[in-house]
Amino acid sequence: MSPYDPSLPGGLPERLLDLQVVPPAPTGPVRLVLRGELDREEADHLQDVFASVVRDHPGRPVELDAAALSFLDSTGIRSLLTCRLLAEQAGCRLTVVAVSRIAHEVLEVAGLLDGFDAPVPAFAGKAGVRPAV
Repeated sequence: MSPYDPSLPGGLPERLLDLQVVPPAPTGPVRLVLRGELDREEADHLQDVFASVVRDHPGRPVELDAAALSFLDSTGIRSLLTCRLLAEQAGCRLTVVAVSRIAHEVLEVAGLLDGFDAPVPAFAGKAGVRPAV
C-alpha cells in the first residue's frame, strides 16, 4: 500500500488514487489518467468519476491511462470491469492506452489483458509483443 509520508497531514494522502480527466479535442476521446493505487478504498471513486465522464461526454470514446498505477487488487479489477460495462451501456468504447508494469501483470494473471486491449508496457521490450509467461 501507500508509504507513510510525514510531509502530509496525518502522514497519509487523502486519496490513494489520483484521477485526472483530460478534456477531449472536438472529435477526440476523453482521457482518464490514473495515478496511485486502485484498491478497495478507491474503487467507488473511479466508478463515480468514470460514470460522470460518460454522462458528460455522451458517445465519446474513453481512453484509460494506467501508466502510473502503482497497485491494483481484485476490487480494482472489479472496478475496471464495471467501468467497461458503464462504457458499453453508454454506447462508447473504453480502451486502455497505457499500463504500468504492476497493472499489466495483474491483468495478465486475471486473464483480462485482451478484454481491455491493454498495451504492452515499455518495460516488456518490443512494442506489440507480450513477454513470454
